[in-house]
Amino acid sequence: MVPYATRFAEIYDEEWSRFALKTAPKILDLYRREPGAPAEPAVLDLCCGTGRMARYFLDHGCRVTGVDRAQAMLDRAVLHCAPHIDAGRAAFHRADVAGFRVPAPVDLCVSAYDALNHLPDMAALLRCLDHAAHAVRRGGMFVFDLKTRRGLAGWNSMSVTERPGWTLVTRGVYDGGDTAYRRLTGFIRDEDGRFTGFEESMTEHYFDPDAVAGHLRSNGWPDVYFALSGDLGRPAADIADASRIFVIARRGS
Repeated sequence: MVPYATRFAEIYDEEWSRFALKTAPKILDLYRREPGAPAEPAVLDLCCGTGRMARYFLDHGCRVTGVDRAQAMLDRAVLHCAPHIDAGRAAFHRADVAGFRVPAPVDLCVSAYDALNHLPDMAALLRCLDHAAHAVRRGGMFVFDLKTRRGLAGWNSMSVTERPGWTLVTRGVYDGGDTAYRRLTGFIRDEDGRFTGFEESMTEHYFDPDAVAGHLRSNGWPDVYFALSGDLGRPAADIADASRIFVIARRGS
């Protein structure tokens, strides 16, 4: 996950939240079809960002704990989820997802928008998966997505996006192997009409899906499959050409 520290978080919230808004209903529908799924599940949202996915879960009867390293993102999450925080149904924490522990087991753990691809290496990813195993109750579920090499290759581009209140320049490079880099620069309008500049950078890494699934199966998740965004409930027959896959894991009972 990226510790965004500038006002880019406002642009992220406005422009890059569509994935969370589109994916949250699919994940919750998948979970609620599980035998014995509670009516008000406890959800752990890893790399929760600006809280858009968390807000959907909260509005649909869940309790949510969100974790992210970026205070600028968490500030937006708190803003979006304030009524549920006041009601004691949501809490957000600034922490590393490779080391965070929850005080009580959750029913569902999620991480979306290739957030886990931002972890620095496989060791960090495996630590995150192990902490998820401790966080999720037996019989619970873990749903997260990963970019493939094809997905990383999509970063090999440059774009300029302009809106009335901001301008964003995105430059990306894919090294042809397991790593992609992106630099974000731009300006955002202040209340007084002037503009504040920002600059952020991010790195994503490819993680072998089979190695990830193998680790999960060996550490308390006996039922693991890959799915595509069109149908999270159906194991994908072939992921070779996918730019993004979802990993669906069920905790052993």
